[in-house]
Amino acid sequence: MDTSLATLLNLYNFSTGRRLFCFRQLLLLAISPTYSFPALETHLNAAISHDHHTRDLERRYASSPTPAPKGVTEARRVDVLVDRTLTAIRDGAAVQASGADEGDPIIAISETFLRAAFPKGVSDMTSLPFVEELNAVEGLLAAFSADLAPAVAELGLTRLVQRLAKLAVEYRAALESPEPAIVTFGELRAARATGQLHLLQATVQILGKHWSNSPADLAARAALMAPILKQNEAIRQALRAHRTPEDVNPDTGEVDPTAPAVEPPAAEPRAGG
Repeated sequence: MDTSLATLLNLYNFSTGRRLFCFRQLLLLAISPTYSFPALETHLNAAISHDHHTRDLERRYASSPTPAPKGVTEARRVDVLVDRTLTAIRDGAAVQASGADEGDPIIAISETFLRAAFPKGVSDMTSLPFVEELNAVEGLLAAFSADLAPAVAELGLTRLVQRLAKLAVEYRAALESPEPAIVTFGELRAARATGQLHLLQATVQILGKHWSNSPADLAARAALMAPILKQNEAIRQALRAHRTPEDVNPDTGEVDPTAPAVEPPAAEPRAGG
């Protein structure tokens, strides 16, 4: 026998905005002198905190369900700049030789530099995958600060080499940056289910405290259940009109056209629909 709250209580699944609006209205009642209800107050504060998290998950899931990892996106950007700088270094060294007089020592320096720095041409390095290109660039920078340092200075490449060193740092940072957490539908569905359980638990607390048919309990039950039943009725009316119930602004209760897209509510309750 299924005795879960979802089976025992005849309520629709609320959207996150509806739950938050409902919880906030209930909280005002729970802290009021008329209906002072510390246990419900504690529960509602936890429920509101949880559904703020759910709302954040919904927005992240709706805006970019499969985002490109931030590190890869940034690495692409830096990779383009690294390729340009490597090409500029190669061109800068080559132009020194092409514009020199015959017999100028700069020709030999240029040729030696290019053979050492780019033995298979610059495109062989710029076409490498990210990690391999970064390793090649870091090795090249080590040579530029050691054996090839005199040639770098003689060929006027110091500024470009400094630029390459700066980009190499950015390149490694991009590749080593942690990927942003991608929200899965399973994670989102679980968060929504927990939010709905919080709603059912709040309902049970109200019914448990005000369980009798005394005038005082009837009045308190009507007041405390009103925020829940109003949202439940709005969902019922939308479904009867064959419309998908829209989410609401958690602060005002008005329909929120900017709310993250939500899947259709569950089927109507077993009774009272």
